[in-house]
Amino acid sequence: MQLESVLPEEILLEIFSETESNDLKKFLEISNEWRNLLIQNVRVMRKLPLMMMNETWKEKLNFVESYGKYIRVIEFVETNFASLDDVAKILQCTPNVEKLSFIRVTNAESQENSDQRENDEEEEEIIKNQEIVSEKIVLKRLRKIEVIDDQSANTLNFIATQLECGISSLKCTVNDDNELKILEKILQKSHRLKVLELTSQVDNGFTPPIELSSEFDFQLEKLSIKTPIMKHNQQLIKFMTTQKYLKEIEIISNHVDFVYHQMIFTQFPFAKSLSFNIDNLASTDCLVKLRKVLPNKNLKSLNLSGKNFHLNIFDEILRIAPKTSKLHVENFTHFISDRMQTLPLTYLEVGSGHFEYLITKKEIEIKLINVIPIHSRQIYERNLQNFCDLTQFCDKNKDIDVCEY
Repeated sequence: MQLESVLPEEILLEIFSETESNDLKKFLEISNEWRNLLIQNVRVMRKLPLMMMNETWKEKLNFVESYGKYIRVIEFVETNFASLDDVAKILQCTPNVEKLSFIRVTNAESQENSDQRENDEEEEEIIKNQEIVSEKIVLKRLRKIEVIDDQSANTLNFIATQLECGISSLKCTVNDDNELKILEKILQKSHRLKVLELTSQVDNGFTPPIELSSEFDFQLEKLSIKTPIMKHNQQLIKFMTTQKYLKEIEIISNHVDFVYHQMIFTQFPFAKSLSFNIDNLASTDCLVKLRKVLPNKNLKSLNLSGKNFHLNIFDEILRIAPKTSKLHVENFTHFISDRMQTLPLTYLEVGSGHFEYLITKKEIEIKLINVIPIHSRQIYERNLQNFCDLTQFCDKNKDIDVCEY
């Protein structure tokens, strides 16, 4: 029995995309045979983690060869490959894939899996597949790539050398100079790139060893960098200054050099969303420099974290972003600001720490994380440490009916 005989094409497309389908859910409830084949969980099935299916390697390849044209999203999760040639064989059969994820993928199968593959595949099929792999893989619809792994070099190199695509979004982990050099190759051919998200777990900070400023002709709309220490790095700064049209900037780090804060507020006039740590802005010098920055009325969303921030610094940031409607604060040990009363807030999210704020607008949406969970004005005794005046808070906020946590 073929899937086409029991499902129309539009339902098949939804099976392998990220689109919800009530018809698909009904189908999965009544058809045990195909439910087992396509994986029981709808969400997992849509992302097609092929290597986690129970079928043999040959059955997996046969399945992809038959239905690969419908597949839009592929996610390899904690998958062991004898070689990334195995990935290439799958991608050769999925020309319409739009999103590709590699999450903790390794390139060495266990002996058990290797033995299984030897039994599953005949020698001429292996030779045939190896000939296919040597060719470039053209994926015209591919727009998003994720590489989330502690050791990404092999996967990044596969993307750089094997794939022909016009991605607009790249999210990857880079932890050493070799991975960064491979990343450069990917960026050089990614002319349509709009979103770049980089993660590094190296304690000495994210320090790309390449001249980023003159190599690429893309203009990013979102730049995200996550690293333990965000050091002053002239090459990275030079690269950031070429990205004049950034709308969303995210720097997630325990320590951020002030030069990046200064850049964010002065050189990106189109920025609408900012996320960063303000722990090290307590100096008088930082405060003086911030006071010279003109307000940016384009800024609508702020995500701030820090434990040792100075209240004057916080007020200055709110002054710079007077039109902030969405505010998230994380790990603050003290949280009172009169300037918040002047913001056109519609959403306030507080993640842990000390929260004290008089809400004057009943239409504001509040989300409290590890502070005071409230539902229908009921207080649950959970994570209430370091919180003062709970009764006073509730008395002041009688208009708030529901707060999520």
